[in-house]
Parts: sequence; C-alpha cells; structure tokens
Amino acid sequence: MDKLKKIFNDVTGGDGKIDAEDIKGQLGDLGLDDLTKLQFPIDRAGIIKILKENKASEMLVMAAEKLPDETFDSVNDLKKHLPF
Repeated sequence: MDKLKKIFNDVTGGDGKIDAEDIKGQLGDLGLDDLTKLQFPIDRAGIIKILKENKASEMLVMAAEKLPDETFDSVNDLKKHLPF
C-alpha cells in the first residue's frame, strides 16, 4: 500500500492533481509511444515480459498487469484497454 501511495504522490506532486508531464515522467523510458515497438499480435504476459526486460517504469508495468488476459492485435487495440 505504501508503494501505491508513493506512486500517487509522485504522479500528483503531492497536491492531488495530475499533470500530463508528471505522468509522462513516471512512465519511464518505455512510454506509450514505445508501445508501437511491440510485435503484434501479443498477449498480456508478452507485454509485461517486454516491459520488464526494457526496464519500463513500475507504473507502466502495473497498468499492463491490469490488462484483460487476451491477445491484442495492434497498438491501438492495446491502448483502448490501458487505464490511462
């Protein structure tokens, strides 16, 4: 739970407001634009594996872990299911 509080405080800057630049900073080196580098079709487990191998931020990995357990055919299909 403390880990989630830290992520929330990091993203909001401690003021409870989310700024797009704050989110971008928390996504790490493998941001949303880098999802186009994934080879499709790909399933949730494959996405998580690649994110971890590329040392993506914990926030992006956690978002991927919340994806439905299905195969995604394109980056647009994947983005529709991300929680942000």
